[in-house]
Amino acid sequence: MIVIDHLSLSLPGELRYRGETLARLIAHELSLLQVHKTTYIEQISLPAITVNPKSSDLYIAQQVAAQVYADVNQRGQRHA
Repeated sequence: MIVIDHLSLSLPGELRYRGETLARLIAHELSLLQVHKTTYIEQISLPAITVNPKSSDLYIAQQVAAQVYADVNQRGQRHA
């Protein structure tokens, strides 16, 4: 499980009104993912993720969660 203490999103204008929902969905998607090792990470900054503004909130959340998960796994492997 991935635990998040603080989540900050920078969204373009057409997605800003969806920020609260996206944050909740991203946190939920991350809580479903399994990590194999406990790793404390102070901060993760992801590169911009391009999504179609017409995509569902769930799809966007899954894309962001996948990027965070990949970063967490990569960091975990470096510290192994």
